[in-house]
Amino acid sequence: MAQLRDFGGIDFGPSPSQTRDESSRGEALEEHAFWEVSVVPFKVIGNADSEQKRNGLIEAWVKTMSHQLSNVMVTGTILSGVIVGSFTWTIFDQMLPTAMTIIRILWYSSLILSMTAVGVALHQSVFLARMVNVPEFHAVMVDLLCFETPMGQMKPRQEQAFIWLLAIGLLEWSLGLWFGGFVVFIWKLTKIGQQDQTFSDRMVAGFVGLAVFMSAFIYFFSIIGLWRGALKSRHTMEIK
Repeated sequence: MAQLRDFGGIDFGPSPSQTRDESSRGEALEEHAFWEVSVVPFKVIGNADSEQKRNGLIEAWVKTMSHQLSNVMVTGTILSGVIVGSFTWTIFDQMLPTAMTIIRILWYSSLILSMTAVGVALHQSVFLARMVNVPEFHAVMVDLLCFETPMGQMKPRQEQAFIWLLAIGLLEWSLGLWFGGFVVFIWKLTKIGQQDQTFSDRMVAGFVGLAVFMSAFIYFFSIIGLWRGALKSRHTMEIK
């Protein structure tokens, strides 16, 4: 807690430098929220106080991860279909070559990332399904997710946290790239900034722009609110 400044028995509150330091620490917490909350299960598994509890935590993590990977595969497959179908829109014949180049770059990249996410999720899902039948499955998973320090403490493997975030991360990037290409598509279709823009073009641009703003706000608000709230929970912070 920040120390308080005192002069003549009057409390002036935290100093400006202390306030800036606390603000910086808060921003740092927000930046690492996704990562820190992702490694919490590894910490809990590695530091379980009994073998029975550890085994239960591992089984719960495998079940949860399998559901997440299934969602990635389904969503990635649907998104890939949407991307491929987008190129059949006849309205593209009216697009300028420059706009089409930008859209193709974004959407082709989105398709590649989407299919990669599906492939990674499929491989990881098969890996988990096969590992369940391996002898000493629980011990193998502990060694996979954690390592023992020279002091005898169990720490999460950072590379494993990254690996298990790959599928969902690639899918989110794919969504972002497709969304970016769609914004360029609407921008050029409604002739924003051009003299020959009609009233109908302005109406479409206005409503779509409002929808884009609302979607982006809701998306980031929900993500930041959930993960930052989980990271700030005293129960999460107690896990070392």
